[in-house]
Amino acid sequence: MTTSSAVVLFVLDRENQHQTPAFQPGQGDAPAQHSDTIGALDTGLIAMQFMLVAKDHGYDTNPMTGFDAAGFTKILNLDAQRYQPLLLVSIGKPGVAGKMADHQPLSTLVDYR
Repeated sequence: MTTSSAVVLFVLDRENQHQTPAFQPGQGDAPAQHSDTIGALDTGLIAMQFMLVAKDHGYDTNPMTGFDAAGFTKILNLDAQRYQPLLLVSIGKPGVAGKMADHQPLSTLVDYR
């Protein structure tokens, strides 16, 4: 993280969850836990799109979880009741060429029926 050109913090904005999604008509407000889960999923999709666009522009990215969210909240003076830090993404150009990671074969992860 200390060598990247920039680090982007993706947060869940709890005040931006007041609208009931169109696919849930008439169900009223979703429980807070459900809203946070959907919000975290949405945040992850936004971060993924950010990473794909960055790659298209020639930048490498790396998503990071397990960071000190409370520390970032304090450093950035965020309203802890409103914003929940979820994901860090470092972005930049590599100083040294990387190597492909070893991955499991797709057939061990996906079952087509």
